[in-house]
Amino acid sequence: IASSAVVIGMWLERFNIIVPTLSNPRLPFPEAHYWPTWVEWGETAGSFGLFILLYVLFVKLFPVISIWEIQEGREVGLKEVEERLLTYLPDDEQPEPGRDRAPVST
Repeated sequence: IASSAVVIGMWLERFNIIVPTLSNPRLPFPEAHYWPTWVEWGETAGSFGLFILLYVLFVKLFPVISIWEIQEGREVGLKEVEERLLTYLPDDEQPEPGRDRAPVST
């Protein structure tokens, strides 16, 4: 209940600040349409490109997934692959999981 009152109070505060200032226009200039120039579009595209570049560099230097989780996942994945491969072998040649197979003699 208290959090709802805080949220309502914050909205009313913003309403009290924004709406009265917009109701009385103080600028003596007439309204006009604005369209950005190619320079402004270029700056916007460059800003997004720079952000993406910095994000990729940050992820390369500081991985999002910690290294120990990757190593743990590889170990678990290796065990799963080994068990799956053993099911493809004929029954008479299946070694124990985790052991190397005996060399095949010809």
